[in-house]
Amino acid sequence: MKINFYILFFFINNYYICDIITFPFKRILSQNINETNFYSHYAHNKIYTPINIGSASTEIQIQIKMSQYSFCIRNDSLIYNYLKSSTYKSIGEEFDNKNSDYEMARPSKETFILGKENINLKNINFLLTGNSKFDKEGILGLQIHENNNKTIGYNLITQLKAHKLINKESFFFNFNKDEDDGELIIGEYPHLIDKYKEKYPLNQFKETSINIPNYQINFDLLFRSVFWEGKEIEKDCRAHIEIESGYIKGTKYFEDISYKFFAPHFIKKKCYRKEVNVLYLAYICEDYPDLDLSKFPEIKFYISNANYNLTLTYEDLFIKKDGKVFFLVVFDKFGYNVYWTLGNTFLKRNKLVFDIDKRIIGIYDENIKNNIYSYNHNLLIYVIIIIVAILVIIGLIVFIIYKFFWKKRNKKRYELNEDYEYNATINV
Repeated sequence: MKINFYILFFFINNYYICDIITFPFKRILSQNINETNFYSHYAHNKIYTPINIGSASTEIQIQIKMSQYSFCIRNDSLIYNYLKSSTYKSIGEEFDNKNSDYEMARPSKETFILGKENINLKNINFLLTGNSKFDKEGILGLQIHENNNKTIGYNLITQLKAHKLINKESFFFNFNKDEDDGELIIGEYPHLIDKYKEKYPLNQFKETSINIPNYQINFDLLFRSVFWEGKEIEKDCRAHIEIESGYIKGTKYFEDISYKFFAPHFIKKKCYRKEVNVLYLAYICEDYPDLDLSKFPEIKFYISNANYNLTLTYEDLFIKKDGKVFFLVVFDKFGYNVYWTLGNTFLKRNKLVFDIDKRIIGIYDENIKNNIYSYNHNLLIYVIIIIVAILVIIGLIVFIIYKFFWKKRNKKRYELNEDYEYNATINV
């Protein structure tokens, strides 16, 4: 019995199987935000989640990024020291990788404890990065890539699926109400998770393929139309979606047409433009009674193959602070931007599911009024109809068998009764 117990313990500890893994995240935002530094602080939506790493099970904070493919840990961490971890393994030579997050990387393995479920995993691949430029201790990358080799790195979601720890190579963000904090859920669609399926039922789920313009595969959408004031202002417009973008980058077309909302307030010298991070321009206004933000029209992004509009409202697009109103859409200073970048603000408004394996984005169409109850109710009606139809068919078959095969034929008046017994006499 003792041996069986240890075998069971080993199996549970090393091969824990679950449907999803939940990573709680928080956005770290400075408390000292003013008009001067507002856009530099809001430019990046830096969200972090805790994980445990190494033989000493040290907790570190890693950033969640959709523009990075790899699962990364920095080699100069002040919290985790890979040289002191008995479970750390180097599995390759260090290589150069010039990108925005790091310059050097070494393929490695380590033990991790992940998510709210505290999944204990051994020998998970990651990149130990040198000359790291990212914040905190590491990166949980969510990007898609064609290849998986040492010059690219290792994706955590792909590994979790290969270890059969999750159902799908998918993820979505669940934000806390009116907050930038929330959870990253990896491994399943919302309508297949008990916690979310009532709010996001199957009958509302639609999907659309991601747009792949070149070798780098991001979660980009191609919108057939963009509407503002109920009018189509753009056609065949691409949008880049990434959680780490703190504000929205609009196109030159939208800059030109949306200016008329701000124009009367420019005349009154209540609105003005401000340069943002050298490359962009933003609108800032005084918070005064004549500035009625509720009159700012919705921006609708129409996806034709899903027949659905993803929207942004004035509540998503403006922040009031210290007597100022900040518009969360910025524009290229030189008018070069021909596609949208939709980040944190967009993902808080619209529930999207990202599937790495299928390369699709799932959408929940709230305009479909049938909720989960009516869906089940309709299903029950269909089941009843099918059962009644089966009973009718069975009854008809029984009637035919009885009518033509089992029922005895009525004798005609001139026919003898075959049951009558008599003795024939011959020549008596």
